[in-house]
Amino acid sequence: MKTRIFFVEANPAIHGNLRDVLESRYMDVHTLSSGSALIGRMEHDVPALIVLRDGLPDMRASAVLRALQQAGHDTPVIVIGDAVSTLDSVELIVCLELGADDYVRMPCNPRELLSRVENVLRRAPHKSQMPANTMGRCGI
Repeated sequence: MKTRIFFVEANPAIHGNLRDVLESRYMDVHTLSSGSALIGRMEHDVPALIVLRDGLPDMRASAVLRALQQAGHDTPVIVIGDAVSTLDSVELIVCLELGADDYVRMPCNPRELLSRVENVLRRAPHKSQMPANTMGRCGI
């Protein structure tokens, strides 16, 4: 069975490369382009892990985490933020306080992200898996 991951990123150039690395490890990656798309999708479909890009066009990662928390979701989340700045340092802390399992800064080595994903998945129970022959993708 493939482990299902929601990858929330508005920039196709970024999510394509990172998605390919995750899929190389037999993960089923569904790409969503906004925080609101993720929140809506979570109402009926829960992945094993969410990889959430901070600074989406519609909301910050902390707002997405807050909304997921209020809806009662406890799915592990790795946030990907930008290079160090004062605002992003505050956002990093807020995301971790809201329950993010990890926070990675861009530019990010795809293998580093893969290692972090595998670490989080090892610690979290698999809530969502799909048969290996399922090929569906969303929002690509």
